[in-house]
Amino acid sequence: MKRGADFYGNDIVARALAGTDYQRFVDSTLADLYHNRDTKGFEYDPIMQYGFTYQQLQEEHGVSAMSSYIDFDSEVPLRSVEGVETLSGDIPRFGDGYSMNEKQMREKLLLAQQGLFNEDSRNSILSLLYNTTEDLIMSVYNTLSYQRHQMVSTGELNITDANNPRGGIKNIKFKAGIPDENITALSGTARWFTDTNLTEGTASDPMKVIVDELKRRKNAFMPTEAIEMSKELWDAFLGHSKVLIAVGYYYNPESASDAIATNIAKRLPEDDLKRIIERKLGVRIDVIDKIVAVEKYNKAKKEIERPSMSAFDVDRIVFIPSSNLGTIKVVKPLTVGDPAVKVAFYDSNRIMLLQSFNERKTTFRVESQFTGLCVPTKSKYISIIKVR
Repeated sequence: MKRGADFYGNDIVARALAGTDYQRFVDSTLADLYHNRDTKGFEYDPIMQYGFTYQQLQEEHGVSAMSSYIDFDSEVPLRSVEGVETLSGDIPRFGDGYSMNEKQMREKLLLAQQGLFNEDSRNSILSLLYNTTEDLIMSVYNTLSYQRHQMVSTGELNITDANNPRGGIKNIKFKAGIPDENITALSGTARWFTDTNLTEGTASDPMKVIVDELKRRKNAFMPTEAIEMSKELWDAFLGHSKVLIAVGYYYNPESASDAIATNIAKRLPEDDLKRIIERKLGVRIDVIDKIVAVEKYNKAKKEIERPSMSAFDVDRIVFIPSSNLGTIKVVKPLTVGDPAVKVAFYDSNRIMLLQSFNERKTTFRVESQFTGLCVPTKSKYISIIKVR
């Protein structure tokens, strides 16, 4: 064991790992996290790319990129998404990082330098390494989930200040290639709800809107496996007067009035409501309940905030053609063999994790890097309706 001034930060982590290395630590403690990737209908392309440009995406899958204001020399920011990073038009790289500064490290460094690095110190370092690494991997999966749900529910992935406040990359848009005629919006009183208070449009009829679109798709030889909508919209949909009336009459065709049918529907559990609606429409409804968060610095309050948002657009319903919607294109991570950086890989080498210690700044860092994009391949069979 090193003592004195030559006992550095990486030595503390190595001592805590007790003879193993960062890769084996990741493999042994975090092996099951990949089950948390929520990208329904999108699976990894079996071959990782050494580079993948917008032009290739457009030629192969109808995905195009629009206005590109790109900072291509930025380091991975701490706890933020980095965004698209090269002028050549590569698919986006994103990453997070955690940093423990000198004040946080001092006690552990001093104990180590005095030869007092005990089991409590070891467990403290291992807990830090586990928690930060786990959160970095989950951040990658949350970003992929957001990509998937935005591509499907809005027809594009738009990198903005709202979803990438600390990444330095803004106004980048990836279009999913859904035909214009498949993206429509209700207007005026035909909208299901006309304000945030869920005031119903006087001419709105959600069930009819869905039935009409299912008929249009059938006539256009477009298969429909499911309808997707956010949990927020689903809850509002179940409370719409026209939906309650339709469900009540379907449950009891002998209902004497709309009021009686409504009361019947209101007494049914949500699971029963969903089964009845699916039987009446003849299609499965998938409710997307995925909330993501970003970190944003509030200059006025001088503190970090974590605003959350629905990954799936809360104003739209989507008609899904099949369970296989697309692929996740991933660029193979690149390492340069820096001896001061400990590297581990996760999810079949797609996610790169880096552990380093800056002796000059006395700062310990754990970072993640992942370069990938959810690319729809069934775009022409997806249809979207904005209903409020």
